[in-house]
Amino acid sequence: MSELIRRTKLLHGITYFVTRTTHCGKAKLYWLLYLLDFRVYAATSLSVTGLDYYAGVDGPVPLTLDQEFDSPQYDLAQQFHVDNLVLNNGRRLLALYARGNYEAEVFTDYERETLHSLATVHANSDASAINEQMFLPTQPWRATYQAATREYEPIEYRLVNPDEFAVGTDLWHLQRTNELPAALR
Repeated sequence: MSELIRRTKLLHGITYFVTRTTHCGKAKLYWLLYLLDFRVYAATSLSVTGLDYYAGVDGPVPLTLDQEFDSPQYDLAQQFHVDNLVLNNGRRLLALYARGNYEAEVFTDYERETLHSLATVHANSDASAINEQMFLPTQPWRATYQAATREYEPIEYRLVNPDEFAVGTDLWHLQRTNELPAALR
């Protein structure tokens, strides 16, 4: 898949999550993009955005995107208004506001279904709620973080368990709604 197509999918994936979820700061956005990429990779052996993720203390970090938010490329600056805010307690907060529209046709049917599923399940979650999901023992982020010998160790896509990342089997959501089969509790 060409870099231009992946970049287009990245921008429209961000637009989708920012406009269809609440509390979508940097941490929540990174979790959602990570789940999108790993879930689609589990089914197709291809990521949607082409991002590489690294195991940070608070979750997966796509370092190239993280750095770009400080100095956005032209297309990102055209698609979003980016505010890097500093709160009273000194914490930094990234606020993204979509300027452009989400274009569904850039995605495959499966990618659209995955975007919709993630945005629906995590519509009102904050990053800490999604973070709970990633502490399941077989999650690629957790496995990488626990084995890391340095900060921001790369998370390998090959670590994904296809059964855990299938659309509609969001274990965290199933646990929260008591729909998880007893054998998995």
